[in-house]
Amino acid sequence: MADSTIRLGVLGAGGGKDFVGSSRGTYLGRLAEQTGLIDTVAVCDLQPEWAEAAAEQMRKARSYTDHEAFFGAGLDAVVIATPVFQHTNQAVTALQRGLAVLSEVTPVNSLTEAARLAAAVEQTNGFYMLAENYRFIDDVELVKRMVDDGRFGTVSFAQGEYVHDTHDLAAEADGSRTWRGTPGLRGGLYCTHSLGPVLYMTGDRVATVSCFAPEQQPTNTLMLMRSVAGRIFKVRVDSRSPRPHNMAFYSVQGDRGSYESWTGLGDVPKIWLADTHEPSKGRRYGPDDVIAQWHPLKDFAAEYIPDRLAAPEEARKSGHFGADYWMMHDFARALLDSKPSPIDAYRALDFAVPGIMAMQSLASNGAPVPVPDFRPAALRSAPPLS
Repeated sequence: MADSTIRLGVLGAGGGKDFVGSSRGTYLGRLAEQTGLIDTVAVCDLQPEWAEAAAEQMRKARSYTDHEAFFGAGLDAVVIATPVFQHTNQAVTALQRGLAVLSEVTPVNSLTEAARLAAAVEQTNGFYMLAENYRFIDDVELVKRMVDDGRFGTVSFAQGEYVHDTHDLAAEADGSRTWRGTPGLRGGLYCTHSLGPVLYMTGDRVATVSCFAPEQQPTNTLMLMRSVAGRIFKVRVDSRSPRPHNMAFYSVQGDRGSYESWTGLGDVPKIWLADTHEPSKGRRYGPDDVIAQWHPLKDFAAEYIPDRLAAPEEARKSGHFGADYWMMHDFARALLDSKPSPIDAYRALDFAVPGIMAMQSLASNGAPVPVPDFRPAALRSAPPLS
């Protein structure tokens, strides 16, 4: 883009005046302005009072209820923060209008939608990015850079969990279901928070998925995946079991190192590396031997993520451990500098389509199901995956 400031529109205010602070679209519109790279100039919602309340939170925004008027408001890009079942249609419409897209998760809810999104990006050569904010967590970025630097050796296993009790978010006050209350999200598991960072840290994608769920709590799902590179991934998604919210859990295992994220009750992200720490031993060690211990992951932050440590105050204050700021910042910088999307449409489908195929596996008693790749044939073997 030639201009130094992106004119952004937010599609989906959600919740109105009483909820404008927690509405995802409104929050992202405000956060976008804090990057210093974006002006949020339009907010659209079918409920006029919600759109108006959200627009009041921005410096230059006008409110809209009509999509045609919104898309014609001189925008460069849109944030799609509507219910998940509208994401694909609205992303395709925006791409066809020549607008860059930052779409909330999940990007698609069926294989048909996946093919349609991929086709739209190919036909328009448009800019699409998935707003999978957990991929931008500092610790995830730190481990990613260390994996790429070879500190873990050969990685064979990774794990991701998103365990969040959202039963009180599943219905409106009148009893009608929200998008969170729709069984199976009408097509697939909401797995991008758990799987996306795993794929990012390993630079891999899923080849097959097997899915299991207990009869006592069918929304507590476990996916076992084999990756294209031959790794094993263990991914859990549970949105109903009552428990403290821990946001997420990740681990990476290589033949030269191991990482585990926080697990609550004062725990901290931790790491062990063969080239730095005590030796890993089995039973045959004496009483005076020093054996492997966990060490704080933050010990490596200054070496690998100095840019994150030097982040502005608004980054540290943004949601999800600062991940929301970096997601919006990287979106803007990619547009302004004509760089590739940090999570393009194909990578977005890598994050989401395994959840769609998991539902097929679950219906087949956990039988492995292949995960399709929606890239054009010429790109399917082109490394590396980011």
